[in-house]
Amino acid sequence: MIEGLDEDRGSGLEIAFQNEWVVAWRDRTPIAMSPDLICVLDTVSGEAFGTETIGYGRRVSVAVLPAPAVFLTAKGLEHVGPRAFGYDLDFRSVFDELA
Repeated sequence: MIEGLDEDRGSGLEIAFQNEWVVAWRDRTPIAMSPDLICVLDTVSGEAFGTETIGYGRRVSVAVLPAPAVFLTAKGLEHVGPRAFGYDLDFRSVFDELA
């Protein structure tokens, strides 16, 4: 769970993981998910935190990168979409909302 600061104060971001960051919920609404790549970065250095190195009290920023086209096919989503990791969510890219 990540508590928002500055303009995000009062908001929370929860990120589920299974070897990789899989689904991010902002205030309980899913906003980013695999196969888009969720990146958790040290706010000061920009260094990436893996799921095995994140810890309480870290200042982080979260960025999302678009998935390669091959992962967006029906077969690709079958293997790396949120349902492949056990989440009852149909893939929706954060980038679709920005377009």
